[in-house]
Amino acid sequence: MFKQVVRASTASTSTPKAVFSPAQWPAQVAYLHENYNPKSIKLPYVYDFGDCGCGDPCKIDSCRNARMNIFCTDKCCCWEELCANRPRESDKVEVMQHANTMQYALVATSPIKAGHVIGEYLGQLRYMSKEHSRRSRNQGYMLSMRARTDGIRELAVGIDAQYLGGRMRFANHSCSANAYFFEFANGRRHTVVVVTTQDIVAGGEITVNYGRDLWFVCRCEEENCVHRDIQDHEDPYAVGEKACWVSSRRALRHVACMSRCCNLTK
Repeated sequence: MFKQVVRASTASTSTPKAVFSPAQWPAQVAYLHENYNPKSIKLPYVYDFGDCGCGDPCKIDSCRNARMNIFCTDKCCCWEELCANRPRESDKVEVMQHANTMQYALVATSPIKAGHVIGEYLGQLRYMSKEHSRRSRNQGYMLSMRARTDGIRELAVGIDAQYLGGRMRFANHSCSANAYFFEFANGRRHTVVVVTTQDIVAGGEITVNYGRDLWFVCRCEEENCVHRDIQDHEDPYAVGEKACWVSSRRALRHVACMSRCCNLTK
């Protein structure tokens, strides 16, 4: 039910399978440039270990810091903009809509190499139950973090991107994903990024694997689709959705209030 931070298998090249058109940012979602933390949730301080020692520009699958889930900064890495082990927002990715279904998607506008960080999964930091069975089911915009709060009580934390978020919230699920969620930290800053696992051509959709506990029937049309035998079934939580989902009018009021109070603008 919650997106999990998992690695996907490496493949060769992602080719476009669908046609996409430019999309306007949804009015009911406030655009974030960093995580919104109204409760001042405090995560543990993470130290780097000095110079990362990379002889060539850092890669997220080989940099010493990345292997310990630590992102590089100018203090521990000399490669600056060439370093691939840092939080960043790629200018080669846009939010678009499927030409037929009008579903939102994350699409490459230029070729992207494997191993590149294309953006942060942003939203509102929230406390979560440690017990998976006690977490409330939602539409899938809550991403559970591995990090726990600092202090005597170690509480689980999630990133909720339902009404507040960035472009990575539109990465759709695929059973043959070409990217994965990767959590790393440095100092007090903990973040989750989307990293490509294969070369992606211009026009190709960027997808991630949400994990096993899907709250919908997957229709990714891949040969290894976990739901290939139940394509005629309805989504398990489509029934009674009005009781579970916040109305669009209430969502708009929520976003408007957040924008006024927190200056959350695109």
